[in-house]
Amino acid sequence: LNLGESYQAAGDVHGFIQEYREEVRLRPEDPDAHLHLANAYRVAADLEKAIGEYRMAINLRPRNAELHFLLGQTLRADGNTKDARVELEQAVKLREDYPEALALLADVLVEEKSPDLAAATYRDALKLRPDDALLHLRLASLLRETGNLEGALAEAREAARLAPRNADALRELGNVQMGRGDLKAAEEAYQAALGFRPDDIQTQFNLGLAFMQTGEARRAAEAFREVVKKRPQWSDAQTNLASALVQLGDFDGAATAA
Repeated sequence: LNLGESYQAAGDVHGFIQEYREEVRLRPEDPDAHLHLANAYRVAADLEKAIGEYRMAINLRPRNAELHFLLGQTLRADGNTKDARVELEQAVKLREDYPEALALLADVLVEEKSPDLAAATYRDALKLRPDDALLHLRLASLLRETGNLEGALAEAREAARLAPRNADALRELGNVQMGRGDLKAAEEAYQAALGFRPDDIQTQFNLGLAFMQTGEARRAAEAFREVVKKRPQWSDAQTNLASALVQLGDFDGAATAA
């Protein structure tokens, strides 16, 4: 095992996989041996073999919550959300105070189109980790997408309070305010987000949309120009730039933008 760790520290993927295979050969009934090999396969991005070794470890130690979590995490990475959900549910059944497993389970439930259960699971994770800005952000995004704008606003505000320099949290706050029709608040949130991540073209685009809805065509045109400059092929940005220029009476510019 120490040699395997040395290979891993040196970045020798083939070396540490071979060493951990030897460990499994020598101790086939040791769940830790299978765990080490599974982790090595994950580092090597061989998810199919990693999944097989995690399953072997679980067969030998079935009531270990971490093993079910790691298997669920790997299954999700491999695109198998159905089985990932089963493993993550088992992880939280075995260990109720497991916020990482709850959060990942909620993510899987979102992907499985179970928004109500996902929201409840995010809230269970937040009971254990109330100061986790990312969890509040993920819940805010889910609530916004399912039409619960007041709940989304509370979660987005909490995410921004906990991580005031996080551009993603500020952009989500802007998205929620846009959905609520509070366009000035949305503009403020988007501008704050751009202050921390000025090259974020999605936030720039959303800011342009907010300016358009408040009748600020000139500022909207400036925002859409920045987006088009950074991503010329974005047709929605081109269309909105043309629309803003028409409102400004710049028909030649609108024709070029479109």
